Amino acid sequence: MWRGSSHFAFPVLFESGEARQRVSDALTDRGIQTIRNPALHAFTEFAPLAAPGSLPAAEAAVDRHFALPLSSHQDDASVERVVGAVRDALRQG
Repeated sequence: MWRGSSHFAFPVLFESGEARQRVSDALTDRGIQTIRNPALHAFTEFAPLAAPGSLPAAEAAVDRHFALPLSSHQDDASVERVVGAVRDALRQG
């Protein structure tokens, strides 16, 4: 039976790797951590299923994404701080 969320991050996909880096840097300057994950086929368990370079869309998305912090323990002020920082960074770009 489902009892609650297990969300830990909110993924965001940008138009380019440069845009992602610009926003990530701006968030880092405000003390907001972002994380990036590799494409699934880069993990040891899945590597036999797809050779590097065989999934170009997935590999391109890796360069264009990051995940924002998300927790069931975040209060509204924390969420607003992250959202405001993302908005500010996008406006500056």
